[in-house]
Amino acid sequence: MNKWAIREEWGYYPSSIFVYAILYYSLNMLDFIITRLTLEHYNHVSELNPFYYHPFFALLKPFIPVCVTLLYFNLYFITQSERDREIIGKYGLGCIMILVFVYELICLNNIVVLYLSH
Repeated sequence: MNKWAIREEWGYYPSSIFVYAILYYSLNMLDFIITRLTLEHYNHVSELNPFYYHPFFALLKPFIPVCVTLLYFNLYFITQSERDREIIGKYGLGCIMILVFVYELICLNNIVVLYLSH
């Protein structure tokens, strides 16, 4: 048996989702940093996210992408049949791609707001 046997079991969907999860985590943190900077320095800018003012929001924000990724990997690797793994992989990859796209738009919007508020 090969020492790195787990690499052979990963396949297309888990490796793709892992890459997109790294992007999702990075964009999530970039959104958090840009939002903090904008709200601290400019009074006429307001946050539309109602959860932003929750006391534990700053603690929970970094762990949301990790929890989403762990949920996907648990569902994918616990599933026994290949058909179910393919379905979970296909829809999981689509969901994480949509999350990355949405966070790209959010970060772009935050940068534009930061630039225009000068």
